[in-house]
Amino acid sequence: MGLTHTDWWWQQKREQERNAMEGDQMKVSDVYGGQYLKAIMVGENRFRLSIKRVDEELVGQEQDRKLVVYFTQTDKGLVLNATNANTLAEAYGDDTDAWPGKVVTLYTDWTEFGGRRMKGLRVDTTPAAQEAPKTAPVQTPPWDKTISAPEEPVYEDELDAPPDDLPF
Repeated sequence: MGLTHTDWWWQQKREQERNAMEGDQMKVSDVYGGQYLKAIMVGENRFRLSIKRVDEELVGQEQDRKLVVYFTQTDKGLVLNATNANTLAEAYGDDTDAWPGKVVTLYTDWTEFGGRRMKGLRVDTTPAAQEAPKTAPVQTPPWDKTISAPEEPVYEDELDAPPDDLPF
């Protein structure tokens, strides 16, 4: 049996600390980089995002098959756990081909993972969540250097459109 995600993360962290002590510089991009959204990137904010596409990808050390949602506002994908996948399926249907163009609110909440309590990413699809304000000022993050000009979706109502000033 392989390492759990938490054990793997701690192993990577210890290795980075050892390298830093040996004279190698630890880089923020090594910790917070990557192609997927992480809870630390969202923090205490709530972001309205428009779904661009849903792909099936092999993710993590174990190369598990997971659904990954990509948004028009960022190149980073959201790896769906069962909770988030079921939330989206209940709101938008079981067929992921129907999800592009739908708007979700991305936020963090406390969860259990590997026997530890930590912040995890969650999606909200309720109409009230679509109007939730951001709780902190939005800045452009240093870790996302891959943001490209998104395709501009067409919205029937301006209130449905997500904001343009996301930090990831």
